[in-house]
Amino acid sequence: MEWWLSIPKVELHAHLNGSIRNSTLLELARELGEKGTIVFSDFEHVIRKNDRTLCEVFKLFDLIHVVTTDHKTITRITKEVVEDFAAENVVYLELRTTLLQHYDFA
Repeated sequence: MEWWLSIPKVELHAHLNGSIRNSTLLELARELGEKGTIVFSDFEHVIRKNDRTLCEVFKLFDLIHVVTTDHKTITRITKEVVEDFAAENVVYLELRTTLLQHYDFA
């Protein structure tokens, strides 16, 4: 494993929304729960799991779309994702995101 981590790597297709740290998602979901935006208990157990069903993964993506709506949060998540890839010695990263139709950028 040490050798694998030491070699330089490229990541040509990583998604920002799929690369959020569980700890960050848990923290942001808790904050949204305290504000009454979501019911935190609906998501807490799914965030903490390591082996999720496909339905649970899609439930998390619904949460991620709610969480990633402001510049400060997206900046934080992006910084953490880049740090995580760098920790695995990724020297080139193509990080993607998907815009949702309901966003109004006007």
